[in-house]
Amino acid sequence: MSSGKVLIVDDDSVNIEILNVMMENCGHHCIRASNGLEALSLLEENLDTDLIILDLVMPVMDGYQMLDELKKKPHLRNIPVIVASGADCNVLKTLQHGASDFIAKPYAHEELEVRISNLITSKRAAESSQRSKNEFVAIVSHELRTPMNGIIGMTDYLLDGEVTPSQQECLGIIRESANNLLKIINNILDFTNSEADYINLAPLPFKYVDVAEQVIRDLRENAEAKGLTLRLNVSPDVPGTVLGHMTRVSKVLTNILDNAIKFTLTGGILINLGVVRDKGADFHLFCSVSDTGIGISPETAKLIFKPFVQADGSSIRRFGGIGLGLTTSQRLVESMGGSITVSANPDSGSTFTFTFRAELPPKSADARYLDAPKDRTLSVLLAEDIHVNQLVAGRLLEKLGHRVTIANNGAEAIDKWKQGCFDLIFMDIQMPEMDGYQATRFIREEEHDKGGHIPIIALTANVLENDERSCLESGMDAYLTKPIRKESLVKVIEGFFQA
Repeated sequence: MSSGKVLIVDDDSVNIEILNVMMENCGHHCIRASNGLEALSLLEENLDTDLIILDLVMPVMDGYQMLDELKKKPHLRNIPVIVASGADCNVLKTLQHGASDFIAKPYAHEELEVRISNLITSKRAAESSQRSKNEFVAIVSHELRTPMNGIIGMTDYLLDGEVTPSQQECLGIIRESANNLLKIINNILDFTNSEADYINLAPLPFKYVDVAEQVIRDLRENAEAKGLTLRLNVSPDVPGTVLGHMTRVSKVLTNILDNAIKFTLTGGILINLGVVRDKGADFHLFCSVSDTGIGISPETAKLIFKPFVQADGSSIRRFGGIGLGLTTSQRLVESMGGSITVSANPDSGSTFTFTFRAELPPKSADARYLDAPKDRTLSVLLAEDIHVNQLVAGRLLEKLGHRVTIANNGAEAIDKWKQGCFDLIFMDIQMPEMDGYQATRFIREEEHDKGGHIPIIALTANVLENDERSCLESGMDAYLTKPIRKESLVKVIEGFFQA
């Protein structure tokens, strides 16, 4: 039988001791809590918990309340829960609140062990299947983004040069088509990952207003092509830097703003950023996106957060899209402890509002800048094994006035870094012989012993949130995803040099 880590939640010390002895005799490791609130705290410290045995009647937070709280937490909601209570308990009610099974007190030892073993086995099989799926998604993402990088990167490169009006029109069609295809790829990958529930990554500091401004810059061309105005209004109480999940916030705002542009024919769109204060130390930030578009009927508003749903069947033919953006956004927002709502009427526009939990970071020194003018010609080391990506990144950097040296893998990047004098490094992740993580760690260890710090920027087709976290934890300073955009290169380079 499968053994694992079991959390026992019961306010009766006798019951806890009986269950503890039973579990340990069967090879399980037990942790204990006397109420639901204490149990939730323990789970945050023991994310590898395999199963919960839960009493219903407890002080502070009872079993029903704890089941409800578990459902709100994406990183905990898949832990199976066996409710252990009196025979007069409403079994249907416990299942409706999210319990996986029910057993009446007093416990039948063999029956309880069989149920526990089956649930742990099923949970681990599901986790194994999800890991395989995640690996497949990561591979597909990488393989799709590599050719897209070549198409979009070289199209942008040509459009930035001398072309005839006819050539410009053709290249514009190629770029628009490639961007639409990339949007579909991103939506499918984001939706696939959100089905697995987002992992509980620790929050990192980021500038909320900067994220919103970047999303607006990315989508402004689409809005201006339709004659729409984009305006950003920031409440004075929005902090400069917060602790949170920047990638998730960016994806949600991108999805909502992209929809607003798509479904608005005339007028404009207003983005509001503000703060919703909580009673405790934490607080919620909010973002609302109001448009003057086609609006949504009250009946449809109840459905649009379901997968593959749009306002009506004709919307897909008229406006495009596959109906996954809002579903993914809702899951992302919930994973950050927030919510998303819509206020709309037909023909009078819509307002989508989402909130997310944030914290104020501890006071620290300002970000490091290198002592060089931002318009100086830089010596750049580009570590990249794929020829197409070398051409795209290399030509874009050279067009910006920088000198580029190519390394075909991490080991070659280290050798050239030792021999040359570079201002910064763009580092791919998946390379033969030595990958980007290994190369970055080696460079940081050498710098620790000898001094210095060269900016290392991840330049990768890996787009999952934990990929970005892995890059930063390995010692990289910033993270760019392929396809590579000239504007993104300029912004990330300027971030390391004084004006």
